[in-house]
Amino acid sequence: MHRLTLAAVCLCAVVRAGFAQNWDELQKLTASDGATSDGFGAAVDVQGDVAAISAQTSNAGKAGEVYVFERSGGVWSQAATLVPPDGEAGDGFGCSVSVSGETIFVGAYTDDDHGPSSGSVYVFDRAGSQWKYTAKLTPADGAQADIFGTSVSLDGDTAFVGEPYDDDHGTNSGAAHVYQRTAGKWSHVVKLAPGSLFSGDDFGRSVALSQNYAIVGADLDDDVMFNSGAAYIYEFVRGNWTAKAKVVAPDGGEIDHFGYSVGIDGSVAVVGAFASDGAATESGAAYVFERVAGTWIQTAKLVPPDPEMFGYFGISVSVSAGHVLVGSSAGAAYMFENLGGGWKLAARLEQQDSPDPNGFGFKVSVDGDSGLIGASSDDQVANGAGAAYVFGRTQCVGDFDGNGIVDTRDVLAFLNSWTKLDKAADIDGNGIIDTRDVLAFLNRWAAGC
Repeated sequence: MHRLTLAAVCLCAVVRAGFAQNWDELQKLTASDGATSDGFGAAVDVQGDVAAISAQTSNAGKAGEVYVFERSGGVWSQAATLVPPDGEAGDGFGCSVSVSGETIFVGAYTDDDHGPSSGSVYVFDRAGSQWKYTAKLTPADGAQADIFGTSVSLDGDTAFVGEPYDDDHGTNSGAAHVYQRTAGKWSHVVKLAPGSLFSGDDFGRSVALSQNYAIVGADLDDDVMFNSGAAYIYEFVRGNWTAKAKVVAPDGGEIDHFGYSVGIDGSVAVVGAFASDGAATESGAAYVFERVAGTWIQTAKLVPPDPEMFGYFGISVSVSAGHVLVGSSAGAAYMFENLGGGWKLAARLEQQDSPDPNGFGFKVSVDGDSGLIGASSDDQVANGAGAAYVFGRTQCVGDFDGNGIVDTRDVLAFLNSWTKLDKAADIDGNGIIDTRDVLAFLNRWAAGC
């Protein structure tokens, strides 16, 4: 009778939603010395158990600060505060951050070593329990207003640095620089500035690096329409970084800013076009490109399910392990997942402690099951002091096979546990294995998680 009851109920539940996994707010992070208008959360990056969060306007009269948080036992705690040893007010220290292993890159795009706003990048390394400054990078041909360091991306012993106002191919045509670490020392490898660039293309506005693949945004490129934007994909082939593709939005419009944000994870790249006109003016979009048989092709266009005028979906993007996190100016960020059936919306993420946008979503980063979202105008500590929110993917109750969703493949496993009165079948968590767990399982199945 036990089995017949369950089988009869299961046969009635034939429709299930497409949402895959739970993404929950786990922790809110603030600076230990947060003050008015610090803008903590202006740039964020997370990798493994280390997160870097900048307060670009921190402490009036200073260059800015970057706060390092480390996770232990599932809890994030502030571990260090990074400051430039030669910093001055207005240097823009913290405009960009990137974490890889025990190294952190910090951009200071208005530093003036080679003239006003020529820009620089600072390198910090972990030494025991401390983070210490170890290097400062500037291009040999750096010049006034190049804003080198606007974007940075670090992966192991290789780093990309954006310089969108370089003038090699016309005013503000842009460039990107590649650095390599050998025997603990960072050296300049190559300056990337494609011959197809023109004045104002803004090449280097965004950069992202993953293993032997990299992508550089040129959000004011005019190939499709005026300032529609483009992105260049590079591959490391036979010891050289070689341009393999220039990608654009096939439906791009004027001033879409395609390429203002980019992300890459192996053979998957994401490009944000925050000013794209979708269901609403400048509601925004993000495009997914994947490497198939050696060729980069567009495989998806992501848009918000709740488009808003000037919502700027795609103002920031990040991709990792089958997850794409897209930021917006509407007080929300959106997690998409590809579990083998294409890219689908998994969750709309928002801060739970305030109805105001607070800059939440302007900067995002995802690494595996961890998402980090900046809210640089948050007022909890002080007016405009800022905050950042950690989100995590939680296991779905009823997901017996561990594939991240509750689906038909979990039915037999649940049946087996339920008939044996195994505690794994206590879906409603009341400590009793009964028919209420059947209904709870079916509800999970219908919701997908």
